[in-house]
Amino acid sequence: MIPWTPRTAPAVVKALSLAERRTGPDPMQSDPIEMEPRILPRAGLEWLSNNGYINPSDESPFAFLRQEAGRTSRAQRTRAAASLFGAGDLICRRRGGGRSAVQAGGGLERSLAILERPQARLRFGICEAGQLPTIREFFLCGDHLVFSFSDGDTAFVGEPVRLDDIVASLVRHLSSPDLPAEMEMICMMPQLYELVVALWKDRGKSLDSALSKSEVAALLQPRDRRAAAELLASMTEAGVLQPGDCGHTLRPAYQQWLRLAWSDCVFEIERGEPEAGGWGQRGKDHLLLVGPPGQRVLCEEVALDSGLNSGATPYSGGARDKISSGQEGLGVMLLSRLDSGELMRRLAALLRPVPVRPGACSARKLGRPAADSRLDIN
Repeated sequence: MIPWTPRTAPAVVKALSLAERRTGPDPMQSDPIEMEPRILPRAGLEWLSNNGYINPSDESPFAFLRQEAGRTSRAQRTRAAASLFGAGDLICRRRGGGRSAVQAGGGLERSLAILERPQARLRFGICEAGQLPTIREFFLCGDHLVFSFSDGDTAFVGEPVRLDDIVASLVRHLSSPDLPAEMEMICMMPQLYELVVALWKDRGKSLDSALSKSEVAALLQPRDRRAAAELLASMTEAGVLQPGDCGHTLRPAYQQWLRLAWSDCVFEIERGEPEAGGWGQRGKDHLLLVGPPGQRVLCEEVALDSGLNSGATPYSGGARDKISSGQEGLGVMLLSRLDSGELMRRLAALLRPVPVRPGACSARKLGRPAADSRLDIN
């Protein structure tokens, strides 16, 4: 998975802070992956928690409210609540007996209900060449997802999105209409791939440059021209290299595929299920595509003794050069093109709905605010 580093978080916050509130069209009509979230300050979240509107589970992105309660003052919470009312995020509704009830406005009510006790998490790791990697986390309950990110002081909360809308959006993001028609699939043994990495990528050589016997011999300890010749011959026999006047070069097909794998363009999706107060992740609940937009290809390691359609464990091609199987038997690195139908099938399996547990995802109304608020909603 693309690592979450201190350098990553500011980039995400900056990107998400471009607009504090969505003022454009209905978010359900926009790209659900890229739509702008609303911003909730910590004081507002503490007000909601203190007044019983949210009671986050251990898996909730709001779990920090339980671990570090009361970091804001009463005055800050009151001002934050007043701001939420003024922005329409909280709505006061009259009810019988002259009393009032408070409920979240728009999609916030449903978003908070999902984020309070999510039943699965989907993490999108996105890296484009020359840019900082970003991670977007969506939390799932039933057949709806909500984006959320928090830096401990501010929470970014998206609108509820249906799973089928996310799948349709991902198909648009991850399809590969710009790939040449002849590019369907290629596979390499892990040892061969590591040799190619060491001989070309690690040394900064372009994929179309030739490799001489003396270059290979210089890399061996001790220097051995005979061993270098045997190595080049074995890679040629395996169909990876071709001889030429200036030395050995990678075959054009391998150049095409490795250019995608080494592009540093990665789109990775990981599904986690609640597990011991955190998020577990199984190998099959993982999808990795490498290559720039319009040329994305599936990247995975496949156990030969399981067949090419089972036992897949992805490895992070452009982001991680070494392959480690974790599977029994011999594995190969497989790069393959996915047509729209197969891409949708795999995404739908990964982004599958979950049965709603009792008490989960149920939006609730607030009663009269507790003394913490001092808001006169009557």
